[in-house]
Amino acid sequence: MDARLVSNFLDPAILFFFFGVLAGGIRSNLEIPASIAKFFSLYLLVAIGFKGGVALASSGVTAPALAGIGAAMFMAVLLASWVRNQDRTASLPSSGSAEMPPGTVSLRAVLHEAFTDGAHLLLIGSLTIGLITGENGRAMMAPFTADIFKGILAFFLLEMGLLVARQLREARGMPPFLRGDPAFS
Repeated sequence: MDARLVSNFLDPAILFFFFGVLAGGIRSNLEIPASIAKFFSLYLLVAIGFKGGVALASSGVTAPALAGIGAAMFMAVLLASWVRNQDRTASLPSSGSAEMPPGTVSLRAVLHEAFTDGAHLLLIGSLTIGLITGENGRAMMAPFTADIFKGILAFFLLEMGLLVARQLREARGMPPFLRGDPAFS
């Protein structure tokens, strides 16, 4: 096995994910309160966005960087559009009608949702702030975005492990075609 792969799995934050799966799998009462789990998610969006903005400031806004940002924005719009389409499809009458319900969503509405959703806006705002403040901002924010990053990431991944264990437990009782089993696709 590749030494880098092994060292990645031995990263403490990754091990906390597996610990969460284990703790959830044995039905431990370990839980992270929802409001704290939400904070961890928001913190990671701020820290990752800010670090990305600082990196853009130091490398310059190059064509590949713009292409990556453009691709990310395109995916956000595409995902928001797909989710809305799924919602519309689910609300269709079961009579076999292919008619779309009134109030079909416009591209403007999809774009609005894609760029004003709280998580997206926080990530874009943090990236912009990192880009504007650059190296000076990085130095000022280091205690928040660098020093505690791994610890918060470990807690976040612990929560993700607990969530995976819960969902695996719930999926066990479901028929294979509802679990998304490839044999039934």
